[in-house]
Amino acid sequence: MDRRRLRAIMGRLARAYGDPPQPRHLPPLEELVLTVLSQHTSDTNRDRAYADLRKRLPTWDEVAGAPLPVLAQAIRRGGLGPTKAVRIRAMLRAIRRSGVPLDDRAFTRMPDQDLWDTLVALPGVGPKTAACVLLFSLDRPYFPVDTHVHRVAKRLGLVPPRADAVATQAAFQTSVPEADMYQLHMNLIRHGRAVCVAQRPRCSECVLRELCPRVGLMSGRGQRPLHGRRRGCGGRLLHDALRIHLLSSAAPAFADLTLGDLRLLLSGAKSSAGRPMPDGRRPGPGGWNRIQLIVEDLPAEVSRLRAGGLPFRNDIVTGPGGSQILIDDPSGNPIELFQPARRDRGA
Repeated sequence: MDRRRLRAIMGRLARAYGDPPQPRHLPPLEELVLTVLSQHTSDTNRDRAYADLRKRLPTWDEVAGAPLPVLAQAIRRGGLGPTKAVRIRAMLRAIRRSGVPLDDRAFTRMPDQDLWDTLVALPGVGPKTAACVLLFSLDRPYFPVDTHVHRVAKRLGLVPPRADAVATQAAFQTSVPEADMYQLHMNLIRHGRAVCVAQRPRCSECVLRELCPRVGLMSGRGQRPLHGRRRGCGGRLLHDALRIHLLSSAAPAFADLTLGDLRLLLSGAKSSAGRPMPDGRRPGPGGWNRIQLIVEDLPAEVSRLRAGGLPFRNDIVTGPGGSQILIDDPSGNPIELFQPARRDRGA
């Protein structure tokens, strides 16, 4: 995992979402059962199911000894009652057989690695559930990866496109500073629920859009995913060898790349940037290297600058990606003013 990019992502998410609420610090067994109940349902349904469970079966020993139909009925409002009932009862019985009491003291004095090994060995408990218990209940530095964190991490290119949740959890665990684990975990969930949603993510509203290669998303109707294209600039080679991410491609005319906080725009002869100036000049090999400034209203900005006497090389040129114009700085170097084309929300 690219830790420099990760720090930039953490900073932007922190500025966008602020400090998350403090963890609830429930006893480990409560956190363990709540995490199982949260699978494939909303927080509201999870909490309803938990309240129903504790009302019907007030102690964990009662839960461990309950018939499965009784347990499934008690948690039915959380969804998948029969499946979750099997997992919860099996977990609690395994814990009791190991000699750990089924009360609020369970697991509280175990060292981190011993507790991790114990939890992931329980039936139905994976790295996400184990990390939730360690992080939320005991303030131990472990990074849970749920469906939102997993999706956002893959789209950001923080993990390979085919990395499963277990591999993603291991990558975050070794890359995120211990003091930042809770905040980043919570902010990735908030971002995945509000912006980087599963269907039609709201990329135009995303605070990470300049850092995001949009791995696995479609660049346009009927086109292949952006990640791994081999046309034009050799996207796979750039990504794998140099860690350069392909944001978008209209090869051979144009490609948009990022490397950390840097952004590189490649324009071919058939791109809007390759059109000749009014005096006939064309960019030669290497093109005209220039700084690009993104503006919201290009005509208004041009009118303002022209009124101030600044020289422009050309008039506004419009292409599929947006509109642009070149202005010369005092040393004669070109600066591009660019207004992106409007996209459908979520494109």
